[in-house]
Amino acid sequence: CDDSSDCPARAACTSGRCTCVSGYLANYTQDDSTCGTLLPFTLECRDVTGLVCTGQDCKACPTGYYCLSGNAIGCEQGMYCPDPDTSTVPIPCPAGTMGVEAFATNSSTCVACPAGTYSNKGGSTTCISC
Repeated sequence: CDDSSDCPARAACTSGRCTCVSGYLANYTQDDSTCGTLLPFTLECRDVTGLVCTGQDCKACPTGYYCLSGNAIGCEQGMYCPDPDTSTVPIPCPAGTMGVEAFATNSSTCVACPAGTYSNKGGSTTCISC
């Protein structure tokens, strides 16, 4: 390729080759209807949002994780990941609460700060004394 206009949708020209942009997985198909030693390949870039991939094998993102670009990332303490199929970013526990466990799947793991303490920002893992 000479520039990205030579590449299929969701791909860019990098160092003379079409490659899928972040968040998309390359899927090559071969047209074996033509004779010759070098058969032409077709590049397709498929969306892997909400999927964890090993090579071309993709599976649903596991609970307690969020998936970006085919990689599963564990939900950190102070956050929760309610639906790995639709959420590509963790949701922070609200201010006034603290997240008490990692890989949380719902907001019930965000507990209110005890009396005499506070958290003034979302995603806190501890509360601060007044």
